Amino acid sequence: MLDCYPHLLWLLPFGMVRIYISSTKDDLFQERQAVKEWLVRNGHEPVDSYVPDSDPVLESCLADVASCQLFILIQGCRRGFVPLDGNPEQLSITHLEFRQARACKIPAIALRTTRPDAERSSLFNPEAMIDVVAFHQEVDALVRPGLFADIEELLEKLGQSVDAALGKLGLSIPSNGLVSSLCEASADLLQWPSTLPGGQWLPPPELDELRGVFADQTHSVTLLLGDPGCGKSALLAHWSNELLAQGVAVLGIKADCLPSEVINAKELAKALGLPLTVEAMVRRIAQEQPIVVLIDQLDALAELVVQRPERLRVMLDLIRDLRGIERVHVVASCRIFEQRHDPALRRFELDTLTLALPEWRVVEAVLRERGVNTGAWAEAVRETLRSPHTLNAFLSLLKGTHEPDLALGLQSLLQQLWDERVIHADPSGRRRELMLALAESMAERESLWLPTARFERLQQELHDLEREGLIIKPEGEGKVSFRHQTWYEFLRARSFLEQGGRLTEAVLAGQSRLRIRPQLWHALIYMRRTDPGLYGEELGRLWQAGLRPHLRMLLVEFIGMQQAPLPCEVQLAWGDFEDPWFQPRFLGAVAGSLGWFKAMEAGYLPLLMQRPVNECNQVRSLLDRALALAPEAVMALVERYWLLNPALDTQSWTLLVQSDVVPTDPAWVARLETIVGRTDLAEWHINEAISMVSAVFPDEAPRLFVAWLQRHWQAIQKEGGSPDAVRKLLETDSLRDLPAVAEAAPTAYINGVWPILLNLFGESAAEEHQILIGYRQCGGLLEPWADEAWPHERSLLESFPVGIRGWARKEPATYCVFMAKYLDVDLLPIQRLLVMGLAECVETCSGFALDYICADPRRLVLGPYSDHHQESRALIRALVPYLDDEQLARLEEAIVGWQYYKGHFSDDDASVRLRRLRSCRQHRYRLLRTIPEEKLSAKVHQLLLEEERAFPKTDDQDVRFTGFSCVGSPISAEQMARAPIADILSAFDELIDDTGWGHPRYFMQGGAIQAGRELARLLDIDPEKAIEVVRRLAPGRNELPVSDVIREIGKAMLSPDAALALIEELVKKGFAGTEFRHSAAYAIEALASSSIQMPLVLVNGLEGWLQSVDPASETVDREEKNDPHKSLLWGYGGLSSLPGGNLPILSALSKICLSASPQAFERWLEILEKHLTRSESPPVWSAFACHYFPYLHYADHERAQVFLDCLFARYPSILEEVRVARLMADLQNWISPDYANRWLVVMATQGENGLQGSGEVLMLRRAWRQEETWLSDTLEELLASVAPETALQRAGVAHTVIRMWEEPTLRALGHGYLLRLLHSEEKPVRDALGQIFRLQSVWPPDRWTWELMDALAENPALFLDGRAEHFPEILERLVEYQPKRVALLAHMLIDTLGTRLADTAGGWAFHCNSLISVALRLQDMPGEFSLRGVELFERLLEFNVSTAAEMALSLDRRTPNAGIRQRRPRRRFKH
Repeated sequence: MLDCYPHLLWLLPFGMVRIYISSTKDDLFQERQAVKEWLVRNGHEPVDSYVPDSDPVLESCLADVASCQLFILIQGCRRGFVPLDGNPEQLSITHLEFRQARACKIPAIALRTTRPDAERSSLFNPEAMIDVVAFHQEVDALVRPGLFADIEELLEKLGQSVDAALGKLGLSIPSNGLVSSLCEASADLLQWPSTLPGGQWLPPPELDELRGVFADQTHSVTLLLGDPGCGKSALLAHWSNELLAQGVAVLGIKADCLPSEVINAKELAKALGLPLTVEAMVRRIAQEQPIVVLIDQLDALAELVVQRPERLRVMLDLIRDLRGIERVHVVASCRIFEQRHDPALRRFELDTLTLALPEWRVVEAVLRERGVNTGAWAEAVRETLRSPHTLNAFLSLLKGTHEPDLALGLQSLLQQLWDERVIHADPSGRRRELMLALAESMAERESLWLPTARFERLQQELHDLEREGLIIKPEGEGKVSFRHQTWYEFLRARSFLEQGGRLTEAVLAGQSRLRIRPQLWHALIYMRRTDPGLYGEELGRLWQAGLRPHLRMLLVEFIGMQQAPLPCEVQLAWGDFEDPWFQPRFLGAVAGSLGWFKAMEAGYLPLLMQRPVNECNQVRSLLDRALALAPEAVMALVERYWLLNPALDTQSWTLLVQSDVVPTDPAWVARLETIVGRTDLAEWHINEAISMVSAVFPDEAPRLFVAWLQRHWQAIQKEGGSPDAVRKLLETDSLRDLPAVAEAAPTAYINGVWPILLNLFGESAAEEHQILIGYRQCGGLLEPWADEAWPHERSLLESFPVGIRGWARKEPATYCVFMAKYLDVDLLPIQRLLVMGLAECVETCSGFALDYICADPRRLVLGPYSDHHQESRALIRALVPYLDDEQLARLEEAIVGWQYYKGHFSDDDASVRLRRLRSCRQHRYRLLRTIPEEKLSAKVHQLLLEEERAFPKTDDQDVRFTGFSCVGSPISAEQMARAPIADILSAFDELIDDTGWGHPRYFMQGGAIQAGRELARLLDIDPEKAIEVVRRLAPGRNELPVSDVIREIGKAMLSPDAALALIEELVKKGFAGTEFRHSAAYAIEALASSSIQMPLVLVNGLEGWLQSVDPASETVDREEKNDPHKSLLWGYGGLSSLPGGNLPILSALSKICLSASPQAFERWLEILEKHLTRSESPPVWSAFACHYFPYLHYADHERAQVFLDCLFARYPSILEEVRVARLMADLQNWISPDYANRWLVVMATQGENGLQGSGEVLMLRRAWRQEETWLSDTLEELLASVAPETALQRAGVAHTVIRMWEEPTLRALGHGYLLRLLHSEEKPVRDALGQIFRLQSVWPPDRWTWELMDALAENPALFLDGRAEHFPEILERLVEYQPKRVALLAHMLIDTLGTRLADTAGGWAFHCNSLISVALRLQDMPGEFSLRGVELFERLLEFNVSTAAEMALSLDRRTPNAGIRQRRPRRRFKH
């Protein structure tokens, strides 16, 4: 290794460098020994004089010093030995050695302790201390000593000093050579596999943490911990290669690869092939650059593993020696188990980083890339494969992606781990014995956790298997289990194989438990792979054993998933094929199996495909999965048995278009074309098919669209050729991918659609225009191909220009030939399309284009309604650059001589003729200016200038869509803030109230309403100015702006008194309009409080504003129609607009009275009573009552009740409103029974809401006033009635009863009523009772709940209510308390709902998880409940509840591959 360093070869026999160690002996023995060991570890030869020597002591010591290259002096406070001979100054021997080194010019390193040994030093000998101090001073003058307090600090200073001294002597090896040596020594780690099969790397987030430590810290030591197989070695291998690629020095040590002889630093260097010790090399390199030392698998050296502690000590010493060195980073990996249990590792304190297993989504992505969909895999299987080591082995063993392949791959993986960690790792067989004993005991006890005390004889094996990651023993809990449950099924399968016939026996014994399923499943897989003969015998016994349905289904699924069915499986399947229970399940199970498809292809499939249409869905699913496996065979079956029957077109279409397989040949398209031509299909279906075909066979896709379009055109003809039907067809927006289809194959597309297009446009064409020249337009079409952004997407219409232009660009010659055939077609859309294409190919067809545009004046007016010349100008613009002067002159002549009108008519007056003349000039001007000025002749250029002066603002639009704009105020609040008050007043002189929303002189400017709102906004900017303007405005003329300001007067930050004074001032001034009074009332209501004394004149004035109104004058939006499902009292309140009229004034007066101190209830009632004598709008009373009538509770009760009695008698209709129903409920707190009874009777006469509301309030009063017997009598009479007209009232009672049942204090009372109502068959009552399933609180486990459950069992029709979807969640919470009742109700739910449970279009399918949870919890219970749970689970499977099927997959620990649905290709528009 040192061949590259010849100048150092002479040092090898004696060590790298001879270094003399000088110190006193007794007080510095340990320090001297530590320095000596350090020098040896770093490849140096330490020399001292404490060894036997024939020479005199002084001569020997001095000779040894002279033979060294470096001198190290360790000083304390002891004088030491003083030689007598040849020592005239009587110096100590260490002093003499130091002087010898100086005399020989040997570099000296001085290290001095700051904590001298008190007992062994000369501190208490003054005479000796004189010499010690003198020696210290001499050293200080020549060498700067390194001070140390302990051995660790001593070695740190020593390393720094030695490296520096050797560098000065030129005795250090160049670091670049050392780095190369480290690279060779790291081969084991660098070459360690770090990727999955195929080279995929799973980057753990912990690697980023290590990168961060390396980047942010100057030195570090990290212990990387992890479980077996978590990827520690792969991480270190990947990072070491990454660092090397970045030019960072790396030493990687695979501790598990080191020879057993490595018990010290020298042996370690030798094993790694290094010229120096690792510490020496790292120190040297770290002087110049950072270095990373990676030590993998410390656990391999742990005493638990190798029983030789010195092997681990070498690595721990190395880590300890490297810790703290600048630019040195150490990362060592170790298993968690060894770090916790090995004494040396446990005591070794380092910063730790735990490597977690990859998240499942990472592993799932890896499997998806290999075509494996793991969505239904059990948690136990997922946890097994989260280990990178296990995942790598699984992928290596995987032979395919079908479920049998995946299952075999998993078993092969477990077999490999079994061989490695159990069989080969323990020749004694005790590990095998323990693993099998664990599995057997778990099966006997039906528990996955066992007490460790049962296996005391195998304690060492327990320990070993835990270290291997096969079992887990939570510390201190005294129990053991397999780390992954997959081991349990694997070992049970082995035991069944070893003891033939036991499988059927075990399954029969455990079939009432769902836990038998995974044992059966994995045993079948294992037997089928390892002993097909035994498997066939066992399968036959199971098939005839009379198993429970869930296990029979499992067997069907097992044989159905096989890709290559065995003869025994085929024989069993054909024997039961006609069984109505077996057949549908078998057909579902074999979907995706090529072997079963081949087995059925000639016999059963033709029979199945010829069944009635409504029975073909299942066989279609089978064919769908087979299409990817055997497309030719499937297509042959479809052509022979389905395509001949139009009634099966939907099945054929679904198979051909919506499968994962794309068209493979044009014949596929022909089959679709046949279907499209004879069967009505939704437009989105057509779009999907055309787009898919276009992506694969672009020239074939137009055929499909043409067939569809032709069929629709024929339908329009049959209906009489309605232009509206044509318009509806052409303006469809469902064929979104059609432009892309036209773009991909423009020639084929246009050739296909053109004949139909001529018919469609011809059918809707208008008559020739009587005045204007031009082609016939198509009536009803919404501006096809306009440049403006119309808010309509019309993909069908847009596809025609795409196809035309694409054809013209790609094949201009053939396009012109095509166009020439249709020059005489008198249809504007057709000519516009033709010109769109012509504009794309003028470079090669300029002559043809010029002839076209000059030959017919109609061709200069090609465009949409918004721009009559759009396409004409586009063609001219494109054509002009390719014309010579003569051709340009011809074009100018055609335009200058062009006339828009057909001529003058006898009845035209002069003004009409003049207007037409100007219009024609403008249109001609627009055409001429399309030609660039430099291309115009002088004469035409002069004409253009004249026309430009005549029509300076002419644009190229005939009609412009401008969007929407807001008509705002002519003067904004900000402008008002800057303007003088006089200017503002002038504006309002013009904007009087009569102007309303519009300005009297200016279009699109607002009037008094908008200006008034801006004046109110001025309160935010300059309130004083706004108030001053208001004071100067005139009553009768400016009521609106004043009203706006007064309503927002609170923003002015005026005192309440000042605000009220302003209102009073304006009233006196004469403001009295309705808007002003309302605004003033709202402002007063907001200002009223107990601290404000309202002016009497203001109160009297407000009362004077109250007036009689026509009851029909106020109409407000009615609340939504009654819905018995919803409670009026507890439901959400609807939105309704507030009426105007007297409401603001009544509200203000009420607020004044109620805010007074003391409250003026008598005055308030007096106002209300007086107003009740006036005529009023019922909406005003209802809105007012809801807000203020709750305060009547504080007034005189009798007087208040009399008032309310009069109100309800005069305006009973207000009792129908939801908000008044809630008021009525509030009144029950204090009104007398007589009034309550009377008002509820009236309420029940006021429509559906009144009926329901009266029932809710009646029951509510019953809850609050239980002493009033009339309530119970009335309720008894109501509940006993069967009159349909009072059903809604009973529904109201039900709503309140449900709320009472939820309240603990009212539950007992409400319970009896609830049980009675549950027997009602009236729809409104049942609608109300459905709320019982949506209570906010849970059903408590008590007697009332049990009785309610019994009542529901007697009335299962309630489960048909949509809200019953939440009932399974209730059952799930109660199953522990009442398993028998819960089981009964769960089965009744299934009886009642049937197939609805599996219908994902409804909500039940998403609530079945709770039923599954109920089933699982029942089957965990003892006795009959376990069987009821299994029965419930079986029924859910029978009804194809998807969540039950998913749970079965999870229970079975299966590895199904549902396949990753491939995104079907689509053609996308590139334009």
